[in-house]
Amino acid sequence: LNLIKDAAPDLAFVWTGGPQGTSLLETVRTSNPSVRAVAVSRSFKVSEVLDALDSGAIDYCALPFDDTHLKTLLDTCLQDHLLLAISLEGMSFVPGG
Repeated sequence: LNLIKDAAPDLAFVWTGGPQGTSLLETVRTSNPSVRAVAVSRSFKVSEVLDALDSGAIDYCALPFDDTHLKTLLDTCLQDHLLLAISLEGMSFVPGG
C-alpha cells in the first residue's frame, strides 16, 4: 500500500480472491483515489465481479488472464491517460482564482 501512495501508478492489479476479498481493493482506492484498480481473482462468480466493481474496480480479470481482454484493458487505460494529459495541457491554473 505504501507503493500505491508513494508511486501513484496509473493502474494497479489488486488480488481480491483471498479471504479479505474486496477490502484490499477498497483500501487501495481510499489511499490513492487516482489509481485505477483492476480486481484479480480465480473466481468467475458474478457476485464477486459485482462486489469488486462496487468497491471501485474499473474492471475484473479472472485467472488465467485472457490475452485479448488484458490487451483491451491496457489499451483503454493508456487512451484514457493520454486524453487526460491532453485535456490538462490546455488548462491554466491561477492561484486563488
